[in-house]
Amino acid sequence: MKKIISITIGLSLFGCASEKGYQEHLNKWQGVDTLTLIRDWGAPEQVYSFEGHDFYVYSRESYGKNPRYPYTCPDLQKIDKDDSDFLKDYKKDQNKKTINKCIEDRQTQPREIYYQCKTTFEVFNGKVIHYKFEGNNCVK
Repeated sequence: MKKIISITIGLSLFGCASEKGYQEHLNKWQGVDTLTLIRDWGAPEQVYSFEGHDFYVYSRESYGKNPRYPYTCPDLQKIDKDDSDFLKDYKKDQNKKTINKCIEDRQTQPREIYYQCKTTFEVFNGKVIHYKFEGNNCVK
């Protein structure tokens, strides 16, 4: 029981830690000058201004394997020669449903997943004053 609890806690902390780590990394950029930001992050993909504030946009994207693919079909029920006709028909029907569900799941499960993270730094008077990020790959 202790192993299950520690594994569960470990997994939940790991899931939170990656996005939290990215946020903590970005917190360090507040107050940093624009030149230092560009030296470290490179040229932004997009820069726009609004009411005296500049916004520097950085994006990263990639494709990765879907951890749920290939989908493994559940085991089928064995039909024994000693089963009654009713039981044989029932197991055949259940197996047919299982196979159809497996085929459907395989067709709907994407083989690759699109990962992306978009980070925007807000700059005022040459210093980073705010940031925001969005996406499924904003991790540190």
